[in-house]
Amino acid sequence: MAPNNGVEASKRCVFLTVFDLDSIVGTYGVSIRNARAADKCKQLLEVENRIISGHVDSVAGVLHLENHWTSLVITFRPPKILYGDSLRGSMPSNKTSSFQQWMCHMLSRSGHGIPESDISIYPQFSRTPFHVASLHSIPLVIWHVTGWSLH
Repeated sequence: MAPNNGVEASKRCVFLTVFDLDSIVGTYGVSIRNARAADKCKQLLEVENRIISGHVDSVAGVLHLENHWTSLVITFRPPKILYGDSLRGSMPSNKTSSFQQWMCHMLSRSGHGIPESDISIYPQFSRTPFHVASLHSIPLVIWHVTGWSLH
């Protein structure tokens, strides 16, 4: 695989960089009608083509919020978002809407369009003590990619 196609975590999952995830939020933050390919980096466009063609079923990465890092796994089959926050917060609404719109756009382009309201967000909270909970972002992604038990 070419290095600019995202880092392959498994045969059907790709890690996205913080820059890619921020690009999705920036591009889809207003509305899906205003989403332009010119606003996305080349790497993200290549990953999107792999999603649309059915070669990628999920993407994973970490999001930086104002004061900490959180984890994100987006699956397209079935469509859902897993969001891990060691501080037990909800995903900010602007990011939630952006990722849901992006998923709808990818699913529509692949012939499996669904309404944004059908994409659920599942918060994933760590059972670890609060002082070590900041490490929770990594286990959520490992669990999704490998299926390994983390408890």
